[in-house]
This record gives sequence, structure tokens and C-alpha cells, in this order.
Amino acid sequence: MNVNEQAQEESRRMRAAQLMRARTAQEIRENAFQLEREILQRRIIADMENEAKMRALKAAQNIQSAEIEAKASSEKERMIDEYISAEEIIHLLMLKQDFNKRKVIGDMISEEFVLF
Repeated sequence: MNVNEQAQEESRRMRAAQLMRARTAQEIRENAFQLEREILQRRIIADMENEAKMRALKAAQNIQSAEIEAKASSEKERMIDEYISAEEIIHLLMLKQDFNKRKVIGDMISEEFVLF
């Protein structure tokens, strides 16, 4: 039991003791009404606390989902960047290959002119 619960229990005991000592039916009715009201207030507070906990849990789940989505999006962007880099490398290699072919052809033509 925490301090708050102990205080509530003590409050209940005191109210019960007041009820037992009450001399008139009116006092008993008033005390019973007050106890019912306190119980109802505590239930309302407990319901509000539970609602707040549920909202906090849902918010935490939403944050976690957003983090997962952001991570997936970041991973997707990284993969796209890698793909683009690979495409650029392939293009550069093709240009280099084309250049080398042209150079070989140019060298062959130069050799033929030298032979004549």
C-alpha cells in the first residue's frame, strides 16, 4: 500500500467510525451520502487515470510506429541512392569501354597509315 492508499484507508475508517457514532438517522444519511460521493469521485479519478494511461500508451505506440516508418523510409532512400550510384558507375564503365574501343580502333587506323 502506498501512502495515498493508506491515507484513503484511514479516511474510510474515520468515516466508518463517524457513522457508528452518529446519533441520528440524519447524520447517518449525511455521512453515507458523503461516503458515496467520495467513492464516486475516486472512481471518476481512477477512470480518468486509466484513460490517461491508455492515451499515453497509444501515443507511445504511435511514436514507435512513426519511428519504424521513418527508419523504413530512410532505408528506402539509402537503397535508392545505392541504386543510382550503381547506375552511374555502370554508365561510367560503359563510357570508358566505348572510349577504349575507339582508342583501339584509332590506334589500328594509325598503324595502317604508318604502313602505307
